[in-house]
Amino acid sequence: MKHLKFNSNDPFKEIRKNPSRINEFYKEIIDFEIELIEENNKKQYLILQQSFEDMTVKYLFISFQQKTLNWEKFDEIITDYTAFVKDKGEYNYRKTKLIIIAKDYSREVLEYINSYNEIYEKRKAIAVFKLDN
Repeated sequence: MKHLKFNSNDPFKEIRKNPSRINEFYKEIIDFEIELIEENNKKQYLILQQSFEDMTVKYLFISFQQKTLNWEKFDEIITDYTAFVKDKGEYNYRKTKLIIIAKDYSREVLEYINSYNEIYEKRKAIAVFKLDN
């Protein structure tokens, strides 16, 4: 798991203010134009759209958790992510990458994510990052 250090104590606001900041730790998207298309302050997630020459390539659903991510909160994230994929992602799980940035993760959540990433070939792996702040 990659550790992240942000300039502020609020990575949600930092990425919201400058979506291109994600390039510094998520190397997969460097050549794309990045635009914030949706945010939820209460649930602390951002949705970024990656495009190339005015064509949407994919979406990034980024969830920020300032505490240890437990199963209940993880389930809520998955529910919101799934709703977005069905609504905007045209039911295409390969088009929407789920990225979770958390202070820490419960053992149960990490075990599930590891299992999910090994099993589901037709979906993008869940990317997890740990905050160092």
